[in-house]
Order: sequence, then structure tokens, then C-alpha cells
Amino acid sequence: MQASKLRISVLGDLQVLRDGRPLALPPSRKARALVGYLALAPRPQLRQKLCDLLWDGPGDPRAALRWGLAKLRPLLDDDDRVRVVADKETAAIALAEGELDLAAARALVGPRPAAAPVDALRRAAALFRGELLEGLELADCFRFHEWCAGEREAVRSLRLAILDALVVALEPENPEEALARGRERVAVDPLAERGHVAVVRLLGRLRRRRDGLEQYEACRRILESAFGTRPSAEMERARLALTSPAAAEIRSPPPPAAPRAAVPHFVGRARELAAADVVVAAAAAGRRQVLVVSGEPGIGKSRLLDELDLRIRRAGGLVLRGRAFEGETLRPYGAWLDALRGAPLGELSELQRSELAPLLPELGAPAPTTDQGRLFDAVARALAALCRRGPVALILDDVQWLDEASASLLQVAVRALEAEPAIVACAVRPGELADNPAALRAVRLLSRAERVTRIDLEPLSRGELRDLLGSLAPGADPDSAWEASEGNPLFAIEVARARQSGGGSASLDGLIVDRLASVGGRARDLIPWAAALGRSFPSGRLAGVAGMPAAELLAALDELERRGILRPSGDDGWDFAHDLFRRAAYQALSEPRRRLVHREIAHALAALPDPDGALACDVAHHAALGDDAALCAQASLSAGARAARLFASAEAREIVERALRLAASFPPARRIPLSLALLRIAVDASRASGGDPGLVPRIGALVEEARREGLGPEVAAGYAVLALAHWANRDDAGTVEATAVGGEALRDVSPQEAALETAELVGCLAALERDLPRARTLAAEARRLGALPPRAAANLAVGEGLLAAIDGRAEEAAALLERGLRHCRDVLPWEESQLLARLALIELELGRQERVLERTARMRETGPRFGDGSAGVFANLLEAAARQRRGEDVPEEELAADLAALEVDSKLRLAQAACALGELDLAAGRIERARRLLLRGCAAADAVARPSLAVTARALLARAELARGDRRAAREHVEAARRAMHPLLPTARAVRLLREAAAAAGLAATPLWERGEPSAGPAAAR
Repeated sequence: MQASKLRISVLGDLQVLRDGRPLALPPSRKARALVGYLALAPRPQLRQKLCDLLWDGPGDPRAALRWGLAKLRPLLDDDDRVRVVADKETAAIALAEGELDLAAARALVGPRPAAAPVDALRRAAALFRGELLEGLELADCFRFHEWCAGEREAVRSLRLAILDALVVALEPENPEEALARGRERVAVDPLAERGHVAVVRLLGRLRRRRDGLEQYEACRRILESAFGTRPSAEMERARLALTSPAAAEIRSPPPPAAPRAAVPHFVGRARELAAADVVVAAAAAGRRQVLVVSGEPGIGKSRLLDELDLRIRRAGGLVLRGRAFEGETLRPYGAWLDALRGAPLGELSELQRSELAPLLPELGAPAPTTDQGRLFDAVARALAALCRRGPVALILDDVQWLDEASASLLQVAVRALEAEPAIVACAVRPGELADNPAALRAVRLLSRAERVTRIDLEPLSRGELRDLLGSLAPGADPDSAWEASEGNPLFAIEVARARQSGGGSASLDGLIVDRLASVGGRARDLIPWAAALGRSFPSGRLAGVAGMPAAELLAALDELERRGILRPSGDDGWDFAHDLFRRAAYQALSEPRRRLVHREIAHALAALPDPDGALACDVAHHAALGDDAALCAQASLSAGARAARLFASAEAREIVERALRLAASFPPARRIPLSLALLRIAVDASRASGGDPGLVPRIGALVEEARREGLGPEVAAGYAVLALAHWANRDDAGTVEATAVGGEALRDVSPQEAALETAELVGCLAALERDLPRARTLAAEARRLGALPPRAAANLAVGEGLLAAIDGRAEEAAALLERGLRHCRDVLPWEESQLLARLALIELELGRQERVLERTARMRETGPRFGDGSAGVFANLLEAAARQRRGEDVPEEELAADLAALEVDSKLRLAQAACALGELDLAAGRIERARRLLLRGCAAADAVARPSLAVTARALLARAELARGDRRAAREHVEAARRAMHPLLPTARAVRLLREAAAAAGLAATPLWERGEPSAGPAAAR
């Protein structure tokens, strides 16, 4: 028996054909991209390279690759003609000669298409169905995206050469076919004037003057908008030829107006509707329900959600509806923003509105939001408050495209609404979930929730389809439509309508393309802009990016609504009737045309007011797709900062990485400062996970490059960012080194040029107790600058508070750190836990035990959110110290586990806790216990090189030894403390304790700063 013939087509959307029939490919876009890449690769590829190409990120890339190859083997293995070949190191798709359409096209035309026979050119041109690997750009996989863009350019050049050769060969004998090929050439590369010239010339030859002038005008507009130029002399000659007597007008009758498309009638689905009714009734009775609707594209998920929406409103409930979009996985909380803006937020309290304001700036001044958990809690509280007026339904469509922050918020909302009269309903394409781990986790959580209803939509039966077509396409043959669509409602409707008009492709995508192609005039011009926007859009924004007058825009929108391509969405919004229409319209754009459209959209959005940076992510997205690296990188600064500010760390890091890749081609004087600003955002975003050591060498390399280029301000800025990166990684030694060198670099930079770096350096030097005279000088310089940016103001307040604590001014230190804490909640929320710990120690010193307990409660809440794993343990020990300060006896065994934990997690905090507890034990007469604690504190302070703690611990140890009657040991501790003070100066309190211990041990008091800088003495003496 002869084996079936298997071929792979990459010239258009990826297809694997067996005997000419397309096979069902894995729904995962990454699995399909793997097929395309391996089919085009000239040799076996290393597994590590494939992982980096498609699965570079968290998780297990090699397991994902194994999963992808396992999905492909049963599909491709075909009697040794086409098969997957893989071993432990490499993977490949082995193809017999002629089994790849691109290879066949190249073989047909050879190295010089202009010399190929016409029949060979026709056959080669017929192989091109669109761009190479259409729809598999994978912008979030930058290595694959860059490879794909390069391959497309080469394939596009081949296609253009084939079409140019066909136009030249066909024009003398067959100008009609030549015109068709010329129009095809313009569609592939609309920015090339030569294609337009050929079409205008051919239209003149065919005596179609009006069409020729329209083509000329289209070319003129493109040249003006894309390049700011006018048509060439050759184009002007072609236009003048249209006015010759030989080019008399031949007019075609105008196409008939399309009838208004009817809204799809909801038929069948009795079981699903009954389940929806149960969900609504249960929610109205006060029990939260979860509904998960899944199915293939076009099967009716959104339509079922429409019916759920209608039932909830009839029951007097409130519907909040949002939708995720494929191109918005880097727009934090996109679906949630759409849903919340549909809520009556004016009914919420002023506090609740301010808590939501970080997400929705139109609500007014935002309340301090210190972590993602608090932001999520604010959303959950707002939803719960809305539930008090009646049932609330949160309906999210296409959750397979949720960004990571939205997916996390969805999980929180499901748990938070447990006791509320609420419905959380989602629609998902299960096949595409594998490409989005965050959305996959969220859907799995929903599926395991209590009171969950799962609906997996199946195709309609013949009878149900007959009823559907009877209302939407009277006279259509339901049986043939059912056989063609296999019960998919959207497919069936398109088949029926196409056959009634005399057409009919074999696939749903083809039918949608046919529907879009039937649109003419200004409505046709509007489609590319709507598709490239990538989401629902207000009409005003569409008018702005398309550059269309209001009257023409309204007429075009009406035409597209009549044809069932667009539909109203919200008060002034529009959206495609189905995402498949959006995808088809976008894929119909050539790659050059896409870049132009995205670039225009990016510039139009960038011109809009955007004080909160809410539009910056959209600007960066469109600028990246439009190859406008400068605009993308600049917008990414605002977009990344906003994502970090909203605790969308994964999105912030991805925005930064994309911008860094684009900035790589900039000259050093422009690239280095931009890259450092972006990496500062990456450092901020890493705080929630305890830092990112991989950022350190990247920042260091930029600093060295800035030094070679003689960029003094950038060197100083680089060391400031490097210190922050070490600090985020809990690397004190690295922070000390970067801070010391950064302080030297700042000497050559004016304060105005480095206000932020100066303020950050003050905070670092004070926290590390290094070069304190320099810290005080820098603080004075920063204060003289007047108004500082919020981040600089926060760092300066913290640094001055720490300097006040070092100088022994505890009350002033507490006030300054409290002010710094308020600033940090807006711009440096990851520092809150550290500041709370500092404040708690000062409150303990001042004897304000109740304030200590307030600080420790917040530490427990805030610390874990930003990778501060020891915050809770340290809070326990501080609370124990506060209790002892009130006179309670805290057993030593109660402290043992927490002290042991700090021995591993934070020796700095171990030293702080041991000194505080040891001093209280000394005062209470528990000498041996105090001695044991202080010995541990001494060792920990030495390990982290904190002179104040080392001197404090040894001074207290000297007192403990004196209490035991061991004067010699006490004197040894005093002398060791004195040695620890040079050349670094401890706090005034440590100095006082050491002087008291020296006097008690009978040692003469000597100046403790004789080898320090002269300006240090008075500060330390205070």
C-alpha cells in the first residue's frame, strides 16, 4: 500500500498537509512555531538553542521542548519522508526533497526569477499564501521574533522578484493578469513606489482612468505619511498618461450595499443555559459561583457569556465585563481595567476609590499602596462593596491571554468573594493555555474552586444548526453547512452566507478573508487600523490614528457594523465581532504595511496626555512593532516604571528587556543612560523576589563602557544602580564597594546632574555606616537643590533619618524616617519593611513599646511581599524585646528558634536583636543569658562589618564580664571595640556605651576618632 504524501507549507499560516488536506496542528503557538523553525532549519538544532528561542523564562524549558516534540511526532512521522529526528542534544525535522513549499518555490524560479519561464513563475507565485509563518511572530519570544523577521525579509524579497518578473512577462500579451500580479505586488510591499507605478501604468493601458487616479492618490498618501516625500518623476509620467485620449474612462458599476448582518440567534445549548440559570440563581441567593466556559474559536463561548450577562441583569445584578487581548500580555491588568471601568465606582467610599486610584487614575489621588497584596485587597474590597447592592458578575473573556498580574488578581478575587453574592465567569481556549503559564495556573485554580461549573462547548447538532441558519441565512442549505463546519456556529454562518453570494472557501479563515475582501471604500481603509490597535477602541482614538474625518469615520463604522465585522462595545467603543476577524484583517496586512500602521498608531498615542503612564505600554508595544526603537525605548521607561509601581514585576521585567534589545543599536552616549534607567526599573521589579544577581554583571558592564566613553554622569548613575542591585540581592559587601566607588564618581558630577544618585548614595552610606562625613556633605548638597523628584526625596529623607540615628538624635531620626516611610510607599514600596524595622528599633530605644508592636505588625504583612523572608522572625524578636521592656519575662527557649533562623537568613538582624535583648537582660540581672546573646551578636556584627553593632555588642559584653567579676575579659572587649572603630565611626549611642564600659573597667578615656576625618568628631560626640 502506497504511503500518504505529507508536505509542510510555511508560505502563509503554517500548514501540514497529508494528501493535500490540512492536518490539525497543536493549538499551542509555540509548538507550531517549533515546527516552522525546524522545517526551515538547514541542520539539526541544539536543544538548548531551541529552549532559548521559544521558552526562555521561568519554568522548565527542556520539559516544554520535550512536550512540544512529543506532540509533533505522531503528526509528522510519515514512513521516513517527513519525521522528527531527536536525540539528547539535538532535534530536527527531516524532509524529503520537495516536501517544503518554500524549497519548491526556490527550485521553480532558480537564482534569477527574471529569467524563469512564465508557467514556473505562476506556479511559484501560487505557493505564497501570505507572509512566512503567518501569525507566528511571538513578540514575547524575542529571539524567535528576530529570527522570524529576518527570514521574512528574505522570503518577501523572493516573492517580490517573482511578481516583478510576472508583471514584465505578462504585460505585452495579458495586461489584465499583469494588473492582478501588480496589485498583489503592491499588497506585499505597499511602501515601494515602483509597484504603484506599474499598477498605474497598467490601469492606463486598460483605459481605467478613475482607478488609476485612485491608485496614484493612495501612493501619494503613503509616500507622504511614511517618508515625507512626493511621487517621483516616473510616477508623475504614469499619472499624466492617464489623461491622454487613449485612456478614456471605463467605469464599473458600484457594488450593491451590503445588508445589515443580523445578530446571531441563540439556539440549542439547553443544558448550558440551564447551568447558567442555576449559577445566577445561586449567586442571587448569596453564594459565590465560578463558571468556566471552554471551547475552540467560533464555538460560541462569548455568545454564551452574552446570555449569562442578560440573565444577571434581568435578576437585578451588576455585570463587570473585561476581555484579554493577544497583543496585551505586557499591559498590566488590561482586562481588569476594562471590567472595573464598567462599575458604578462613584458608589464606593472615598477611601475605596483612592485605594483603586493606582489602577484607575481618573478616581483621583491614590492612597499609599505598598505591595501587590494591598492593591489586590483594595480591588477585592471594592468588589465586595458592590455586592452589597445585589449580585455582581465578573465576566472575563479570552483569559488564555491574561497578563501575569491580571491572572494573579483573578485568583485573589475568587478567594475574596467566597462569601459574597457573586459570579466569576471566564471563557478560555484550552489549546492556547499552554503558552501562558500564568493564565494556565489561574484557570486550574478556578476549576478547583468550590461551587464551580465547567462548560465545555461542543459543536451544534444538525437540528440546532438548521434553527440557527433559519433565522440568519434563510434559504441556506443547513446540511452542507453542517458538513463543512462540523457544527462550529461561526464557521457554519460564514459558509451559508458565502454560498448564498456565490462564493465559499474551504476554511473558516478563508471565509472570513472573503468577507473582509468584500468591503470597499473608506470602510476598507479603516480595517487595518482597527486590526492593528489589537483591542477594543473608542471611536475617537480610531479616528485619531486613522486620520479620518468624523463624518467618514461614522459612515465607515456603520458599514462595518452592517456587514457584521465590527460591533459596538461600551458607551463609545467598538470591537471586532470575533477575534478571528481581527486576526484575519491583521494577517491581510503585508509586513511593511504593518510596520507603517503600528508606527503611526504609536506616534498618535504618544501625542495624547498621559500623566500616569497608562498609555505608555500601548505606545511601546506599537513602536516596537513599527520598528521605531527610539520611541519604544522612551515609552518603555514610563511603561516599566508603571508596571513596577503596580507590582506587575514580570511585566516590568519583560518591558525592560524588550527596550534594552531595541536600544542595543543606539550610539553609546544615548544607549548607556537609557539602559541604566531601564535596569534601575528591573532592579526595582526584582525586589519582590529577593533580587536578581544576573543584573549585577550587566550593570557593571555598562558602567565600564561609560567610563571608557568618558561619560562621567553615567558612571556615577551606574554605580548608584549597581549599589541598588547589590542591596536588593542582600549583598552588603557588594553594596559597600559600589557605594564607595560611586561616591568618588559623584565628585566629578554637578549636583543638578545627579540629584537622584546623590540622594540614593546618602541612604546607602548611612545604612552601611560608611564614609559618614561624605554622606552628610551629599545630604546638604541635595537639600540645597530644593524640590527633588519623588524617589530622590524619599531616599534623602531616609538617609537623613539614619544619620540622625547615628548621631544619637533618636526623636529626630524617628520623625525623619516616618516621613521617608510615607514617601517610600509611593515610589520605593520594597523598602517599607526595612524602614519599619529601623523605626521599631528606635521606638524600642525610646521606650515606646506600643509603637514597636505597630511597626512589627506591618513588617509581617509587608516583608514577605518583597522577598524579605526574615521580617516575620525579626518582628517576633522585637516584640519579645518590647515585652521585656515592659517588665515581662520572656523565656530563652521562646527566642531560640527565631535567633537560629536569623543566623541563616540575616546576620545583621541577628546582631541587632541580640544587642537589644542582651542589653535588656543585663538591666534585669540575667547576666549569663545576656552574655550568651551578646557573644552571638558580636560574631554576627563582625560578619556583616557593622561598626556600631560591633562596638555596642562588645561594650555590653564588657559590662557583662564586669558583672561576673572578670575585669581582664572586660578590658579585652573594650580594646577590641576600640580597634573596631577605626577607620569607621559608630553611632553616638555605641560611643557612649563604650565610654561607660571603659570607665567601669578602669581604663582611661581617649579620643575615639583620632584617626577619623576632623569633621567626624563633633558628629560622633553628639
